[in-house]
Amino acid sequence: MKRYVSIGVCILLLLAALTACQADSGGEPSNAELTPEVQDSAPAPDIAETVPDSVEVSAPDTELDSVAVPDSGEVPDFTATPDSGEAPDSEQAPDSEETAQPVARDLTDAELQKWTKFLCKADCNGFLMSNYDTPLEADLVFVFYSGAGVGEYPSEDMVREYLDANDLDEAYTDIVFIPYDEASKVLERRTGYTLEHFKLAGNDIPMYYSEKYAGYFQMAGDTNYMPVECVSGRLNADGSISLEVRESSDWNEDSACSFETTLKPDFNGNKNNMVFDKNVITGGWLTWEEALSY
Repeated sequence: MKRYVSIGVCILLLLAALTACQADSGGEPSNAELTPEVQDSAPAPDIAETVPDSVEVSAPDTELDSVAVPDSGEVPDFTATPDSGEAPDSEQAPDSEETAQPVARDLTDAELQKWTKFLCKADCNGFLMSNYDTPLEADLVFVFYSGAGVGEYPSEDMVREYLDANDLDEAYTDIVFIPYDEASKVLERRTGYTLEHFKLAGNDIPMYYSEKYAGYFQMAGDTNYMPVECVSGRLNADGSISLEVRESSDWNEDSACSFETTLKPDFNGNKNNMVFDKNVITGGWLTWEEALSY
């Protein structure tokens, strides 16, 4: 009996020892400890509410330096004209008040060379050979005597009409034919007035006119072409140009002609298209009475 009691005591002691060992090692966690407790009072956070109130969303900066290059690697074209067709402000013409007005000054040597070439053009040279206070008074026989750059050689039939109309058996010099429309274009380009304006002012081309061929005939040579040079000039405050011009031929140096010529911007105010305004013959053979009688 004592033996069974001793065995029972030993079993109890052994169980007590095992219990003590589990207590020292902390034991295995329970299922309750592995699963977090879900609380109904904690809803999922609103993403919109996570943005601080102090953060403001601003419009993108459109300045060139601050615009990022697109993922495609292409740089935006900020020089293109908007779809509306309106040019960017930087390309708009300045106000008329901001347009610089000409400052009166003497012309440079380079500018004088430019005007020398201009006056030596076939459709300009003849405007030097008469006196006028308005281009409508210019002597058109001098302007068109050598053809003014638009003269043509007439056909035999045209020559015969000219000779018969002037009771001539033959032509003693070249005959130049100048179409009416081309003559009008020369005058409009160099004075701003058409030939019709000149005719209304009582100034027609004093040459034989053919209704059939709609143009003028002149029996003439190249004697009226005059090489010239601009010796001085001035840009005036109103945009006009005043030139002192002299004949540059060598054969008549002692009687070389001189002129004071004024050109002005055309009727549209275009300073790139200067037209004849006034001319004065100040010396030389053109001032002789016999020269003016032609």
